Amino acid sequence: MFSVSRALVLFSSTLGGLSASIPSNLDQVAINSHCANAQVVNNQTIAVGSNLVFLATLACSPPAANAPFAQNIIGNTVTITVPATKTITATKTSVSLSTSTKSISKTITISISKTSTTTKTATKTTTKITTATAFITTTLPAPAPVTLTVTASAPSPPPLHVCGGTCANSCNNDAGQLPPVSEDCGVIEDAIQIFTGQGPTSFVLDPNHVETLTFGTCSYFFINTSPITLEYCWTDLSKTANAAGAACFPPAQPFTSEGLCTSFGLWAVGAAHS
Repeated sequence: MFSVSRALVLFSSTLGGLSASIPSNLDQVAINSHCANAQVVNNQTIAVGSNLVFLATLACSPPAANAPFAQNIIGNTVTITVPATKTITATKTSVSLSTSTKSISKTITISISKTSTTTKTATKTTTKITTATAFITTTLPAPAPVTLTVTASAPSPPPLHVCGGTCANSCNNDAGQLPPVSEDCGVIEDAIQIFTGQGPTSFVLDPNHVETLTFGTCSYFFINTSPITLEYCWTDLSKTANAAGAACFPPAQPFTSEGLCTSFGLWAVGAAHS
């Protein structure tokens, strides 16, 4: 086990909010933690001396048993009512054309050496165009009121602090037939002790996510199987995973490849062969 005074170098590579396919070295961790369709959403490499510890957050598909988790919903109803009447104004234009003809006759008598009568007839035609504009207002019956209901999710509650929570140990062979090498698990514990002295002492994990540290043949992990966001302490992860391993790894007999400490089906801490 390395001294906690050794230098720590932390390289972060958060994947910009996008999931990436799980690396092959985390396939077994996903199996151990029952993380279906695992995707890496965040990963960091921690250098402890010449050793590198891989810290990753995995997103998992919701387990079938947890499928219909009740969500805290606040229903807000917004009613939009169409006005009672709707008025449409149209313009109607009518054009009338009238034509009248007037005949004018005039008789002129001229006397020279004989008498003659000349009649002249003129015709006068008058055309009159009349334009009339009328405005028609129609009131339509109001349609039935329209009601829209908007349902909003409740504001996200703060993470539930579960540091110091109790859990029950169990052993299984989900990680194969062999336990991890104890020295590899010790490097993970050293890494936790170092970086908690330099940064946050706890981490926050969303539902159906796994926080895992892997080195060599060993992996420590925390699983959030609850429907809410949890906050857990790094030192608790180290102590609880170590205790779960002590209950299941040699010199315990019969030994298994994984120790798991579960807390009321809400979260679990495990140590396993990676």
